[in-house]
Amino acid sequence: MDYRKLADAWVIAWLINSPTVTVGVRASIMKAFDKNKQLTGLFMAGYGRYCLENNYSKEELKGATAGLKAVFNCYLLAEILKKIKDLKN
Repeated sequence: MDYRKLADAWVIAWLINSPTVTVGVRASIMKAFDKNKQLTGLFMAGYGRYCLENNYSKEELKGATAGLKAVFNCYLLAEILKKIKDLKN
């Protein structure tokens, strides 16, 4: 069983259905995750965490920055993730 996929699905479903947390997802950001869909869940979790830790903030730029930081931290630390050209740039 792939627990990462289950966790990602749960996080995304929770964020989509949350009445208090709003996540803005831009196609330009999500394109970087095309080759490794695991990163989408990490991005969403980082974004959602920012919203929850900052009084349900709706600041899209800060939320997206937090989401990208979560992805980069995982990307830099985990050798199992593929190195993606778009993320290096």
